[in-house]
Amino acid sequence: MSERLTQPLLATAFVLALTVLGASSYLRLAANGIGCEPWPACYGKEVTAKAARESAAAQAARSTHRIAASAFALVALAAVVLGWRRWGGPARAAAVVLLVVTAALALIGRYTPSALPAITLANVLGGLALAGCVAFLISAQRAVARYVPPHRHPRALAVVLALLAVQAASGTMISARSAGAACAIECSEAWLPGAARLWNPLEPGTAVDLLRRERGGEPLHALHRLGGIVVAVLAVAAASASTRRPGTPYVRAVVGASALALALGLALAAYEGPLAVAVAHALAAGALVAACAALLERCLAVRRTE
Repeated sequence: MSERLTQPLLATAFVLALTVLGASSYLRLAANGIGCEPWPACYGKEVTAKAARESAAAQAARSTHRIAASAFALVALAAVVLGWRRWGGPARAAAVVLLVVTAALALIGRYTPSALPAITLANVLGGLALAGCVAFLISAQRAVARYVPPHRHPRALAVVLALLAVQAASGTMISARSAGAACAIECSEAWLPGAARLWNPLEPGTAVDLLRRERGGEPLHALHRLGGIVVAVLAVAAASASTRRPGTPYVRAVVGASALALALGLALAAYEGPLAVAVAHALAAGALVAACAALLERCLAVRRTE
């Protein structure tokens, strides 16, 4: 009975994790003013943030976030309790990380939204970690019931996951520094004096305030755009090299999520919005993390049996 229940519980948890990630991204980006009118004059203004917070869409997103987060905690706990006995060491480690991150996000939620970038980073990276851990457990649970083609090279995928975390943090700092409109005309200054301050998560303030330049957020955009291309290429390469059967669903999932995340990122760079594209970009990043985590679990499973 526990085996039959664990898999649907994990699938439900994964959907809820993406729901939390999407709702959180919507609330954060809408408050910044992504896609507002008239662009870019309205971006980063307090009146824009107030209008976004009071809108019906934001209220619905806020309610969705709270319900989904609460439901996720209960469903994830139930899945871990039911699946624990049949999982190996890596899956149990993922389950512990899942529960710890869930508890940490519940605590951090008391201080959200915050002007401190560290809080925003913790929320975004925590949401991605939830999606990745659940995907890892789904892969482990599927392997209990059916044969999955062997995969190898877990270190490459672990590196890709670490790079994805850095890339997600880079993108998060764009909104945390209210720099979404820095390249509304063009990005001509990839680096500016003192730009390293922009990546300090413990220093509050917008990019304009920190660098005292109207387009002070350009370095954030430059790094994130370059990083997106590099990470997408490395993710596809690592996934393709991880198995002798490159057409497996795990590899296709990584390739598809990489292409989608990169395409949406390029669309954002070209059109500076709209909001729906920005949220979809965040969800694609979550899907890519999940696909890489599931493939990593298969690699580790093969290593244990060799």
